[in-house]
Amino acid sequence: MKKLTRIIATALPLVFLAFGFSACKEKSTAGLKYTLKSDGTYEVSQGNTYNLEEIIIPSSYQGKKVTSVNARSFNNSALKRIIIPESVTSMGQSTFIGCENLQYTVKDELKYLGNKDNPYLWLMGVESDEITQATIHMLCKRIGVAVFKDCTHLTDVVMPNSVAFMGHSVFGRCTQLKNITLSKSLTSIPINTFYGCDSLTSITIPDRITSIEKSAFYSCDKLTSIKIPDCVTLIDKDAFHACDKLTSVTIGKGVTSISRNAFLFCDALTSVVFSDTSTWYMAFDEQAWQNKTGGTEIDVTDSANNANHVIDFNCYFYKL
Repeated sequence: MKKLTRIIATALPLVFLAFGFSACKEKSTAGLKYTLKSDGTYEVSQGNTYNLEEIIIPSSYQGKKVTSVNARSFNNSALKRIIIPESVTSMGQSTFIGCENLQYTVKDELKYLGNKDNPYLWLMGVESDEITQATIHMLCKRIGVAVFKDCTHLTDVVMPNSVAFMGHSVFGRCTQLKNITLSKSLTSIPINTFYGCDSLTSITIPDRITSIEKSAFYSCDKLTSIKIPDCVTLIDKDAFHACDKLTSVTIGKGVTSISRNAFLFCDALTSVVFSDTSTWYMAFDEQAWQNKTGGTEIDVTDSANNANHVIDFNCYFYKL
């Protein structure tokens, strides 16, 4: 009897371990498709889940993180509920378009998706495109593609510093947008972020931004001046294209590359100050610009002359 007791006592921890392991195993929906990306993480897409009403995306698959959701993955599906883990840091365009029964967490006219620990993880849309003011929830960390695009009545946005990612075109053609403070956790201003924001007169670029991407401020007609902080390294193609009231620009010491047409048709531009006046080059070929070779050395100590340079058509600039 004592021997039997010892056997049971020895086996019990193993049983508890087995059940404990099972209980801790992360839930996920069978049938999802996983694609391994070049960075060693997985992107998830619909796979064979089109008719499912509830989907749980896991934070990992085969021992690697799940970090993105493929564009248009679940559009026009039967989906009603979805659980998105903290690990998902990017989401493609139109991921849930046509999912008419999808349930969001709604707060102050804004629609969020997430998980039980943070239902406000992703800001995905608005209740009405006639929204005039937007206060993004303090737990929100990511903003989906084109969330406020064409909200032509939107004038003010409060963005908490918890937001670390925005998809492209988030405020595109918000023609009445006047006041916005960007999150200090952002590291880029994506493509078309403020495209056609005709009423935006000023903007402060946070100190962690490293790139101002293509057409980020395209046709911001009332923007009069801009200061690029030292943290920025790239001003991409058409970034400030057609900002026709822009008169002065200060380019921080960290900027090493300015793509073509970044300031094209900024006809009022009279002063461009380079904080670092070390050797800069102008090139007319994209490959030369990317490789930082074969350009013509230019003097950037004269702010008026700099303005004439940067508004030239198809000119690239770089420094070594």
